[in-house]
Order: sequence, then structure tokens, then C-alpha cells
Amino acid sequence: MSQILELSSNDIEQLATFMGHTKDIHNQVYRLPNDVYQTAKIAKLLVLMESGKAGSYKGKSLDEIEIDMEEEVVEDESDDGRQTDTEMLEQQSPQTVPVQLPKKCKRKLVPWTAEQKKLCNLFFKNHIIHKKPPKKEECNNLKLAHPEVFDNKTWPQIKVFVQNIYSKK
Repeated sequence: MSQILELSSNDIEQLATFMGHTKDIHNQVYRLPNDVYQTAKIAKLLVLMESGKAGSYKGKSLDEIEIDMEEEVVEDESDDGRQTDTEMLEQQSPQTVPVQLPKKCKRKLVPWTAEQKKLCNLFFKNHIIHKKPPKKEECNNLKLAHPEVFDNKTWPQIKVFVQNIYSKK
């Protein structure tokens, strides 16, 4: 703020004292970086040139020039195919496209038959006693040994079944 208002050195020192620090701290921390300050001044000049009003401010310093940034810069309609920023933004605005989420299939619970339970208990008897979950290969071995009985069960289902048996005990 003090940089934009162009306060004198004495005014800056009083402001810094009021804020509770020294003039050096104020200059290091609260001043705009030079590149930001210079960019703002040059932007003012470029806006004047773009609007064609640069000649009317001849002989004035950049600090003396006042520009209403709310005033729109009017361009000729024959702009040789160039688009203004607002036109580009309007074209780039997101179109509402209906997004189709994949429908989740409801999980079908297939109850375990008495035979499946019996074979699982026998095959994984040691696992149940030691409360050790079966590995993928062990579950697949059970499926290979009894393919017609366990055709509707996956190896994770078998593993969870065994885990549920020993966790309920």
C-alpha cells in the first residue's frame, strides 16, 4: 500500500513504527516485489496502447495516468479472425455432458451347501485349528480336487469362509 501511494520516507517510517517494526523490515516484507510493481505499470501502458488512447497521455508519467480497468476495450468487428478473451472463454466453457456411470451389479449371495461346508472343514482342518488363513494355491487345490462341488465359489470366497469358521470359535 505504501508503495502504491508513494509515501515519503518519513511517512513510511511512521507507518512502520505504527505497525510495530522498523523501516527496513517494512521495506523487506511489505513492499511489492519490483517485478510485480513494474509489471503493473507496463500493463497500464499496454492497455492504453491497445485501446488507442496512448497519444492522449503524452508527456505524463505512468504514475499520473489513471485507467478505469472496468471499462471494456472495444475492438473492431473486422479483427481478421482473432477472438477476444471473453469469446474464447465462452467457447471453452464446459458443456454438460451426461456422464454414465457403470451400473453396479448387485452381488448375488450363493449359500454354501452342506457338502461344501463339510469338504472345506475337512480340507482346511489344520488351518482352522491354527487359525491360519489358506493361501490362494491351497484354495485352488480344493477346487481342483472337487470341481463339481466348488464350481460356483472363487478362491477368495473359500478363504473367507475358512477365516469365518475359526474367527467364530
